[in-house]
Amino acid sequence: MNRCKQLSTHLKRALRAVLLVVGTAAYAQVGLSIATGGTGGVYFPYGGGLAELINSYVDGYSAAAEVTGASVENVGLISRGDSDVALALADTVFQAYTGTGRFDGADGPSQLPNLRALGSAYPIAVHLVTLADS
Repeated sequence: MNRCKQLSTHLKRALRAVLLVVGTAAYAQVGLSIATGGTGGVYFPYGGGLAELINSYVDGYSAAAEVTGASVENVGLISRGDSDVALALADTVFQAYTGTGRFDGADGPSQLPNLRALGSAYPIAVHLVTLADS
């Protein structure tokens, strides 16, 4: 499957997930904030595509991709209600939800138990690299 078709498939899945959460508005235009990442990364164009789909095909809603510091900041934005939808890495969401890792409260934010996942936006491989003598 080529990259463009893959991205289109993932954006459609993400749009369906957002629609399940926000439903449809009867009369008023509802603005949605989509927390993404920096303009040079993957999250911002992905969130922009999701916003474009919502703006084009979902009556009663308008959406905007917001530039953010990415995953860690995004889960905080969602938790505080400052964004409606956010893109975040699975490990960050897991740590925030369970209060582990960066979210153990020791040197930073605490557990964010009100987070909910809509689905996987795209497949991602993570490579862990270290020096031979470490």
